[in-house]
Amino acid sequence: MKYKTILSFVMTLMCALPASAKTFTVEIETIDDVLVRHGEVISVKSGTISAKTLGTIDGVNFKVNQFVHKDDILLTMKSKLNAANLEKSKAALKGIQADIQSATAIHKKTKKEYQRIHTLYKAKNSPVTLSEIEAIDARFESVKSTVRGLREKLRAGKMDVAIAEEAVANQTVRAPFDGYVLRKFVEVGDAVQPGKVMIEGFSTNHLRVDAAVSQRYHEIIQNGQPLYIVPEYSKDKIQATVESKQPTYNRLSHDLMLRLRLDDSTGLRPGMLVKSYFKVGEKKVIRIPEAAVVRRSEVVAVYVIKDEKRVLLRPEFKS
Repeated sequence: MKYKTILSFVMTLMCALPASAKTFTVEIETIDDVLVRHGEVISVKSGTISAKTLGTIDGVNFKVNQFVHKDDILLTMKSKLNAANLEKSKAALKGIQADIQSATAIHKKTKKEYQRIHTLYKAKNSPVTLSEIEAIDARFESVKSTVRGLREKLRAGKMDVAIAEEAVANQTVRAPFDGYVLRKFVEVGDAVQPGKVMIEGFSTNHLRVDAAVSQRYHEIIQNGQPLYIVPEYSKDKIQATVESKQPTYNRLSHDLMLRLRLDDSTGLRPGMLVKSYFKVGEKKVIRIPEAAVVRRSEVVAVYVIKDEKRVLLRPEFKS
């Protein structure tokens, strides 16, 4: 009982029993063994925006579920305290700069006098006494110390101005990335303190897929392995890569969670269900034309020509 052979195994299939029926010759092929698992789309960039300064909300420029672009102005605040602090710090800085200008002029003049007296003191028959040298040394050190102190004040004053300017700038809240606003927690007229949560949203440009696989594939599926996913709403393949494997297993299912990096997330949204296709090896199959398949109730089979004469119905295959 031998079948017609091409390479290692060949069968001739019939789509019908009459003598005029067409026959098809098929052979064993090696194809990828693909593991299919469902996965969930997760937003990599998502979270809340909190107030960084105190103030009162005086403008809300978005609606819930609205798409916003990076750097769009979402909220504006007003704060008399921030404005007063900025004005005060700028005035203080201006005063320090004036003091430094004056002290620098005195330092320059004192330095020349210091050099002149020391030059005279080194000359023969110098009229300069030791007490005069000690006096100019002390005066010069005092001037230098004053200048150093004012420079420290200048740095502190500039920092105070920068902090006050940042507080005023934080009264304007901008979108950190392209995405959707999910919730808002403030309205016009609300007073906020630093740390107050005001907006929640997510990015549409930074998505990943989380998919769980059986622990038997722990060594087979590796980081960096390419794969593709297919959304439930379409048949388009989206290329992806295994980004990382969770170091622990799920305590209930004992599955391994994988993070998949997407080459393109267009059209996807967090929470969507997708199918992930992993190559886990190779397998041998026989491709049978659809026209040769016979379906009778629950039986799925093909007609096989045996010894080039007899025709047998063979249901022992997977459709």
